[in-house]
Order: sequence, then structure tokens, then C-alpha cells
Amino acid sequence: GIIVNVLFVIFFLLCLVGLFMSITAKQNSDGAMELFGYEMRLVVSPSMEKCDETDVSGYEIKDIPVNSLVFIETVPEDEEESRDWYAALKVGDVLTFRYVYTTQETITHRIVEIEANENGGYTIVLEGDNKNSETGALQQVIDTSQTDSPNYVIGKVTGKSVALGYLITAVQSPWGLIFIVIIPC
Repeated sequence: GIIVNVLFVIFFLLCLVGLFMSITAKQNSDGAMELFGYEMRLVVSPSMEKCDETDVSGYEIKDIPVNSLVFIETVPEDEEESRDWYAALKVGDVLTFRYVYTTQETITHRIVEIEANENGGYTIVLEGDNKNSETGALQQVIDTSQTDSPNYVIGKVTGKSVALGYLITAVQSPWGLIFIVIIPC
């Protein structure tokens, strides 16, 4: 009985957090949620899932499974703050960015190389951790000095929540909405 009560309280608290986030978060023009100065996005690709061929043991963000909710510190709009923000990036940081293959996509990958440009800005090479994934083996290169480029950095991933991601994914499905919201109410 105690275990069931504890699980119910944890589930209830997760639902309250999800409800609070849904009510207070606003969506930007790209469809991402913004809350407390952070952008939140659901991961839909396995390109950052754990892989034996990639050593991520020395990094803060190690594994981002599909349906995880990632918290993104966005690039500052002020030019001087933006320059300092990019200067603080290092190999191993995980960035969310917009990149064009045949269409423009939002991607979350790890920095594998970063180099300061002579004309200002940085050239950042990014790659997914999951080398077994078809999408993980590709590299993306972003030049931050090209301000009119369709390839640009949205921000740095500072955290993730698998539980909140699954909760949001479940609530977005018709069956999840029925079992998580309608029936308990």
C-alpha cells in the first residue's frame, strides 16, 4: 500500500509539473516551448543515444534517448554577450541548431571540433554520438560569423529529462490524453 501511495504521489507531482509547464510556457516561432529563459524541445531522433563506439564518459551530457525533453540555453541576442557565449563553448558540449540538408531541420549533436575564425566567430563541427544510427554518422559544420546563413546555433543543451519527455509525448497522443488526464480527472 505504501509503495502504491508513493508511486501515485510521484505520478501526481510529475503531472503537476507537466501542467505547470504547459500553462506557463510559451511557444516561439519554431514551435519550441520557452520557460524561465530556456527553450525546451523533444528529441525525435536516436542520433544522440548511447553507443559503444563513442566515449562520452568525460562529458556532462552523456546520453539523450528518443523522447527526452532537453533544456537549451539559447544564444544571447546581444552581440557582445553572444561572442562571450560562443567563446565558452568546448568540445563535448551538446548544441541544438538549425541545419539544411534538403530542408532545414532542427538537430541536437555534440561539438567534436571548434575553431576560432580569423574574421571573428567560430567554425563548429558537430556530430551525433550514435554511430550505429544512419543520422548519427553525419557531420555538420556551422560558421557563426555567417549571420545570414540558414545553418545556425539555437543554443547549448544544459540538461535533459527522460521522464518529462515521455510524459509530454504521452499527453500528446490520444490514448495518453485519455489515460493520463481524462480518466484521473
